[in-house]
Amino acid sequence: MFWWFVLCAGLIAADQITKHLARIYLSDGSIVPVINHVLDLVYVENRGAAFGFFQDTRWLLVGLTSAILCAAAAYMIRHKDTHKLLSLSVTLIFAGGLGNLIDRAINGYVVDFFHILFIDFPCFNVADTCVSIGCVLLAIYLLFLHKEPKEAKQ
Repeated sequence: MFWWFVLCAGLIAADQITKHLARIYLSDGSIVPVINHVLDLVYVENRGAAFGFFQDTRWLLVGLTSAILCAAAAYMIRHKDTHKLLSLSVTLIFAGGLGNLIDRAINGYVVDFFHILFIDFPCFNVADTCVSIGCVLLAIYLLFLHKEPKEAKQ
């Protein structure tokens, strides 16, 4: 449990530091190419959820995210000896959710800065990446590794 907490804290710190750097270096409208024709760094204030859905519903998103984070934390506390992949996926989802919740609660928006150029994809940040990877790992766990408890099968 300790190492999951350390990972979570590190991911939240990485998210908040990169968003802070984006505010400092990109909020003037600068575009920084990272990989030509593939990835740029840009500054975007996202006032909605993923893909810009639910624009200007700050407190709805704060409440919904808080409820999900409380459920994830309660699950991890009650199921300390769960499969490592499940623990990792919940930790990633929690860290990403909390990283974006911090921005949304304090600023009213989430700072996004990664912009993929070769596909039409919205800008995103480190927290979004954590949530996305966590969801993929959770799906892998549920589809291929999860075993029903014996009493539930009967």
